[in-house]
Amino acid sequence: MRHTATILLGLALLGTGCRGWVSEQPPVHLNPNMDTQEKLKPYRKSEFFPNGRAMQTPPDGTVARTYAGNEVRDRALLGTDEHYNTGKQGGAFASTIPAGVDLTLATLRRGQERYNIYCSPCHGKDGAGQGTVSRRLTTKPPTFHQQRIWDLVPGDIFNTITHGKNFPNMAPYAAQIPVEDRWAIVAYLRALMQTQKPDLPAFTGGTANDATAFDGDKSEDAAALDAKLGPVAQTVTFDDGTANLSDAGQAALNGVAAQLKGNTMLLQVTVVAADAALAQQRAAAIKTHLGGQGVDGGRVVTQADTGADSIDFRTADANE
Repeated sequence: MRHTATILLGLALLGTGCRGWVSEQPPVHLNPNMDTQEKLKPYRKSEFFPNGRAMQTPPDGTVARTYAGNEVRDRALLGTDEHYNTGKQGGAFASTIPAGVDLTLATLRRGQERYNIYCSPCHGKDGAGQGTVSRRLTTKPPTFHQQRIWDLVPGDIFNTITHGKNFPNMAPYAAQIPVEDRWAIVAYLRALMQTQKPDLPAFTGGTANDATAFDGDKSEDAAALDAKLGPVAQTVTFDDGTANLSDAGQAALNGVAAQLKGNTMLLQVTVVAADAALAQQRAAAIKTHLGGQGVDGGRVVTQADTGADSIDFRTADANE
């Protein structure tokens, strides 16, 4: 009987403390900091500021976070260059990279770095759409290695980074990634696509930069490797008027591959031929051959130009 009375008394005491019951007593705050936090709310007073207001006028030049990515406001705030700031020309997606973007290895390295931070969690570092986050998503991101993505023009990709795609599947990244870095990612994405499709044409536009632009930004290892690759480049030859590597050319590229396997250098290959299409085909052939020798396509950047036949190899440190 004593035990029964104790149980009933305990239940009665417990019941009086249930949330939602009416009481004339003030609530018990076991941790008052959770209810009264040291922060300022709109329209409340503040003893911190001299005017006693929690709401303060933003400093001159402040740009609201919600402005980022809005095309009209971007043009007003960042300039009138529609191509550079929005990825469009005359309201249509631009088919080229704007002239304000330097297409250099440094830009590609920056694009790779930003891609790995913001894009690879879903799209994967290889662009196959199998990133760590995507494995838990119901709607999977697409692989970049398909015709539909290969056909996208630079402005379309820039616009997707800016505004997102099929929200909430992909949110906008304008607030996190500034305009310059968005274009760097666009340039790097094309190089990433070419790792699986070497004959994919490179994006055009940007500010032309020849290979010598990288000479002043090299470690001793990169400079030493350049010295070795210089003579080798002269023996990378093709059958006359074609993009077919000669036997000597294949042997020379095997030597290049052997040099690259011992380090993490990036390689820029500049191919010049009388015909622009032929130069592009030869550049693709070189990249394909190096890939067959075990060189990661992401380490090889090709450029094609018109003029007297020549091939130039230049390296850059991958982690600068």
